[in-house]
Amino acid sequence: MKRFLLSLLILSPLSLFTQTPDWRFGFEYDEIEPNFILGVFESNHDTILHRLASVTASQSVRGAINVNGGGWHNMQANENDPINFDKTDDWVNRFQNYGFEFIFYLVCNAPWAYVDNPTCIDVISAIPEECAPDSLHWQDWYDYVYAVVERYDGDGVDDMPGLIKPIRYLVMEQEVYMNGSAGGDPSEFAGKGFWEDNMVNLIRLHEVTYQAMQAADPSGNTKLVGSGGLWFDLYADFPDYPDVHGPTVQARLNGSNLGGVPYHQSWDSLSLLISSIGNDSGGVKCDYIGWHPHMGWKSTDQSLKYIKSLAPNKPVFVDDMWSIMFTTTQPFDGFAQFIGADSMEGDFPIASIPSYQALEDQMNNGDSLTVAWYNAKTARKAVKNFVTAFGEGAERVCFSMTNDPNPQMPFYNQLTGPWRWSGMMGHKNTQYQPKPVFYTMKLLVEKLHDFTSVTQVPVSNNPYTRVYRFERERGTACLIAWSEAVNNPVNPAIPNGETVDIPVNSDSLLLTEIITEANITQGNQSWETSSSGNFSVQLGFTPVILEETQTGTGLEVFKERLQTRIYPNPTSGTATLHLTAASHQSLQIELLDIHGKGITRIFTGQLNQGQTDLMIDLRQYEAGIYFLRIDGENVNEAHKIIKVD
Repeated sequence: MKRFLLSLLILSPLSLFTQTPDWRFGFEYDEIEPNFILGVFESNHDTILHRLASVTASQSVRGAINVNGGGWHNMQANENDPINFDKTDDWVNRFQNYGFEFIFYLVCNAPWAYVDNPTCIDVISAIPEECAPDSLHWQDWYDYVYAVVERYDGDGVDDMPGLIKPIRYLVMEQEVYMNGSAGGDPSEFAGKGFWEDNMVNLIRLHEVTYQAMQAADPSGNTKLVGSGGLWFDLYADFPDYPDVHGPTVQARLNGSNLGGVPYHQSWDSLSLLISSIGNDSGGVKCDYIGWHPHMGWKSTDQSLKYIKSLAPNKPVFVDDMWSIMFTTTQPFDGFAQFIGADSMEGDFPIASIPSYQALEDQMNNGDSLTVAWYNAKTARKAVKNFVTAFGEGAERVCFSMTNDPNPQMPFYNQLTGPWRWSGMMGHKNTQYQPKPVFYTMKLLVEKLHDFTSVTQVPVSNNPYTRVYRFERERGTACLIAWSEAVNNPVNPAIPNGETVDIPVNSDSLLLTEIITEANITQGNQSWETSSSGNFSVQLGFTPVILEETQTGTGLEVFKERLQTRIYPNPTSGTATLHLTAASHQSLQIELLDIHGKGITRIFTGQLNQGQTDLMIDLRQYEAGIYFLRIDGENVNEAHKIIKVD
């Protein structure tokens, strides 16, 4: 049946969600379609998806995955062509076989549809512009959106054959300003952004898209994620905190930045967009505001506050959350534009990696210590980024990227510089080897997948110290905390920030460490006790996870477990492993290096009931991180021990 766009209807807002979201964590995918020449087969995708499914296994559904595709142009290259769903069907099938939904990108980039659009910036490029249709082709865009929704909404009418997981989230143009070239407004005027048209047309594109989507799926199950952007490192050092429009921000937009160029066109245009699509008067234009946090948790915090200042009634949907430190010197160190990445990291540079050029060179050369440092930092940043995003209003967040880019693809070095090592897993040639962040994200999903609300706990006046409290359906709260109040830690694994008193509602807490080292798949755990309703702890760059228990329950479990304590830790020579066993048990304890390779056996045999002290002698070993692996009848743990000079 032919659908006609007669007018922009006034639509009443639909309920955004009626229950706790069935998934919180998703992914942005980074492997190419099966390609014999580049050595990518369905078996490669099976490996990736099987592993991703294990990361989100604790969610009631596995989550959703975004694939940056070719948009309208690739599906309908010419005006009279039928829409080609073949590749999209392949991705939907590929993902639903492992329980994932597909996130569909609505990219308005068909050249035949914007040929007479006078406001479209014509960029001489092999890549089609992203512009609104001209006056003769708005109906074609409406029909395209209608057809996509109808095929994948799962209502039994004209659905894709074999559809199991409907597409519930369609995403409009993202990163509409701030293209990464650090060229500011002159660059945007030249069409170097991801949206080569004006904001008025993009706002109208939302209105038409939402109308088509609702016509195809009146149930409201299909949701539209509105356009958003990113502010790179504009907010990376908490300028004017918590004011997101303050004088320091304005000075940077006026040219007090690394490139010495203005950004007010970008700021004004993006602010107009967010405030317009976030306002339902005159008709709903989207269900969510989209955003792409790329530059760490501090930028994420302020960017989401910026969104809320303009669209306070819309939830945020993050389909592309970078959780890395960019390894590039272009356009400035760390892919920065405003203040420079050194100013936002806090724990870089370090003696062994004195510059961004050194970081890039040593990562490309596979230097083992640099790779280990970078992977540990990625795990730390992932937790802080996701927790901050949820804490500042994001409902769903997708990790970018699932795996390192394929090294056999054309122009590999030119295209992947900033994010060559960004994946949760290695690239194809490593058989997609999971990195520490893979296991840390699995841990984070286990702890937070069922949270119903989140609040920031006021434990400090310093914005660099954070505690977020997540209430969960399982009945107990989870708190995640860190402090970057003191820069340049000697070792980020050793707390060097503020000591805070965290208010808690149980007498015992389960403390879980995140995974930051290779060959470790589970975080160390210990039972801690509160005092007078507070838990006192020194925080640092590595976040800690605290879970409340039902009153008394944790202590009873604690008494039944093998209790371990290592002191002093760090140590310059020897340390004591203090064990308390509730019963006799067979035990094996081994010292491992940072890569998980066994060094020496510490203990093998029967451990008596009660208390036992074992000496750990590290005097003959170099300074660094080691692990004590404890295996027994009822225990399988790894505990970190640090040797210092």
